[in-house]
Amino acid sequence: MTTAFLRKVGQISVPQAITAETISFTDTGKAAEVGAASASDNHLVHLAQSGDTGAMETLFQRHEIAVFRLAHRILHCADDADDVRQETFVRVFASLPRFRKDASFKT
Repeated sequence: MTTAFLRKVGQISVPQAITAETISFTDTGKAAEVGAASASDNHLVHLAQSGDTGAMETLFQRHEIAVFRLAHRILHCADDADDVRQETFVRVFASLPRFRKDASFKT
């Protein structure tokens, strides 16, 4: 699901003038080369900003459960929580070009 999900980011309408033309993902594999599992979130964000889908996938896998759990705790519905999880990551990846380096990816 994650690779297909990540590719959908460029196919949706996202607020704040981000379009499919401004988002391009390539399979550069830099995340795999640096050992994505042990890389910091900020390093993975940097790679993801360069279009590394491996880095995006690692960020997604690292944080998707926490996002789902928070949404489920609030909504009390697994289907709705899953929708929130997906929408959250669509917006996160669409906003990567504007990510502030002094911020935490988790927040």
